Amino acid sequence: MDAFDVVAVWNRIYRMQLSSHGMGAAAALALSGVDIALWDIRGKACGWPIHRLLGGGHNAVHAYAGGISLGWQETSALVEEAQGYVREGYRALKLRVGDTPKLDIARARAVRDALGDDIDILVDANTGYTPDDVRRVMPAYEELAIGWLEEPFPPHDYRAYKDASTLGTVPLAAGENHYTRFEFTRLIEDGAVHFAQPDLSKTGASPKPCVSQRSLLRGKCP
Repeated sequence: MDAFDVVAVWNRIYRMQLSSHGMGAAAALALSGVDIALWDIRGKACGWPIHRLLGGGHNAVHAYAGGISLGWQETSALVEEAQGYVREGYRALKLRVGDTPKLDIARARAVRDALGDDIDILVDANTGYTPDDVRRVMPAYEELAIGWLEEPFPPHDYRAYKDASTLGTVPLAAGENHYTRFEFTRLIEDGAVHFAQPDLSKTGASPKPCVSQRSLLRGKCP
């Protein structure tokens, strides 16, 4: 197929695999790899960065430091690691939770006490919570002004997300393991998740480009 015709390639793979066999992780991840490669070809042919092909621009983004507490370390070690990121200039941190509600709260509280109220703290459960876990941690996360609770449940458990969204005011985040615009449509329409987080190396999404195939074949960009 024509490597410039990104949308047609995506549609064919979707029609021949995902639409008939479902959103299997292996198929969606493989589609993402093909899609990224084709967008790269488009960008090189046009001489534009991909964000410009998609109609985007340069926008300031509030960065956070992730990967903290990968081993659920002792609170003193976690605080030391968090303070190091703040010294590097980060004003937001994401902690890994999903150990036990009691230990998760203790670690988040230790970081908040050490860093004060001016640093944003986010938490990521990596699908490790049950709805009862969320019920137990939510009051403390509200008290600690946690910015979001990310992926408390597996991506397909939409009912759990809807139930958890009623348990407190800390917003839920998800999307790293949701595939294509179809799953994100439901994620958004359900209204339970306030931060949608597509992972471009997984999600398989191919938005319609602002640069036409005809323009690329002519060697021109509008």
